[in-house]
Amino acid sequence: MNDREIYEAIDACRPGADDLSLPEMAALASRLDQEPELRERFERSQKLDVAVGEAFQDVPLPDGLEERLLARLAFEGNVVEQVTDARSTDDVDAVSPASQTRSATTRQIVWRAGLAISAVAAVVAIMVVFLTPQDVPALNPTDLASKGVAFVQSAIDADDWQTAEPPEDYPPSKFVLVPVHGWHQVVTDYDREAVAYDITPRDGPTATLLVIRPRGEVYGFPSGPPGRPQSTTGGRSVAAWQQDELVFLLVISGEGHADAYQRMTNAMGPVAAIVRGWLNAA
Repeated sequence: MNDREIYEAIDACRPGADDLSLPEMAALASRLDQEPELRERFERSQKLDVAVGEAFQDVPLPDGLEERLLARLAFEGNVVEQVTDARSTDDVDAVSPASQTRSATTRQIVWRAGLAISAVAAVVAIMVVFLTPQDVPALNPTDLASKGVAFVQSAIDADDWQTAEPPEDYPPSKFVLVPVHGWHQVVTDYDREAVAYDITPRDGPTATLLVIRPRGEVYGFPSGPPGRPQSTTGGRSVAAWQQDELVFLLVISGEGHADAYQRMTNAMGPVAAIVRGWLNAA
């Protein structure tokens, strides 16, 4: 055996098995006895295979993955047929050296395939862990009023606003009865798929309604637009409220923002109270 074949033979040896006693492994066994460095490499390979197998032992496989991989291996290397032929032979001595070599190769393929299946499953599990929000901050009106302006501004600064139908899971608030001119998806600390709506009135200050479906805890929000915005500093009115599973943030910036807030949120005294009652009952 040359060095490449020796290294392949090392990889083919299963941890805890007596593969070195097989005739086709005689050259490897001989060199392991004579070369301490090669013996060390062999032992490292065995320990690595054991560690990998233990690490992936309890990782669930994605549905159908094992069958697809094994079917592919069977198609390319006729693995299933070789394993069946080797196991169905009653007279072991009658098995030719070539058949034994194929059997060892088959064990190598199946063992590595098992590791590959476990590795893929582990990667899927790791992706689920890292892609699922683990530390989504709690959401309250004060924090949203202070942080939300930056989220809204990121949408305003974008040049790819959409005019097609917005996502159904992010409808505008029923309390803001003004036309929608476009929408843009926004990444926030609370929801990476939030939607900002451009609801700027004709000849009025810039107005944006941010719709968030929070992934974490939510508390302290009124059930509709407050009579007075939570913030009126910095030349803008900022108000937040909650409807069912959605949280809304209205940001109105520019001259006349306070008056525009009252008009856009139906804050018009008794008539508005009646309209809001009807909307809440709908």
